[in-house]
Amino acid sequence: MKQKKGWTGMIIILIAIGVIGFSAWKLAGMKGQYDQAENEYEQLLETVKQQDEAETDKETDREERTDAKAESSIAQDDGGKLSIDFQALLDKNADTVGWVEFGAVPISYPIVQGEDNAAYLGRTFEGQTNQAGCIFMATENQGDFSDWNTIVYGHNRKDASMFGRLRQYLRQETVNNNPYVWIYTPEGSCRYEIFAAYMTEAEGDTYQVFPQGAEGFDAYLEKAVASSEIETDILPEEGKKVITFSTCTSNEDHRLVVQAVESEQNK
Repeated sequence: MKQKKGWTGMIIILIAIGVIGFSAWKLAGMKGQYDQAENEYEQLLETVKQQDEAETDKETDREERTDAKAESSIAQDDGGKLSIDFQALLDKNADTVGWVEFGAVPISYPIVQGEDNAAYLGRTFEGQTNQAGCIFMATENQGDFSDWNTIVYGHNRKDASMFGRLRQYLRQETVNNNPYVWIYTPEGSCRYEIFAAYMTEAEGDTYQVFPQGAEGFDAYLEKAVASSEIETDILPEEGKKVITFSTCTSNEDHRLVVQAVESEQNK
């Protein structure tokens, strides 16, 4: 009887070791994919980034800019400084619609729009199969950011890549530090100002697109402001477009959204 119990205990231990080993193998594989994806996007940024002529003449500032990049892929102050070679992006991926750069946290990625909202969940910008995916615009939207509410999705990665850092906008100090987001397109750039951040239902009415001329947008914005876990003095004005950045959470029925309103264009 004792021998039987001993074998039972040994089997349980072996199973536990196997489970731990399998979990470690899976985690290592996921980390490898995350690292591969981030390397791709970092190289992509260096490939398509165009430096302004004024910046190229400032050789004495080169060291300061290098230090700044340690904290953010592109230094931002009171205005967008990123200049993108969109032809180079389009040559790599015809689904390109823009580039997003957040001011307070290092989020800087291309935006694509696939044939459906699942196309880029497990595929990078350059078409590699990867769980990190790509930042993408909802297929329900016009690809030129002309809808009153443009929805942009990205994975919430544990290594803080993609939209993994969006959760920081639930902290008041993050928004107070820098509330701006820049969207770059082939036509120019536009600065947006964050006015709301909150948790919402995955299938909730937050994900209404509101084409220009649609009714109910004012009520939608009032609800967004009321739902926000941060406080700002911003109530989007009539005629100003909004971007809703959305990412998943540990609860599959809920999403984290950060919403920003158009505040300055540079066409």
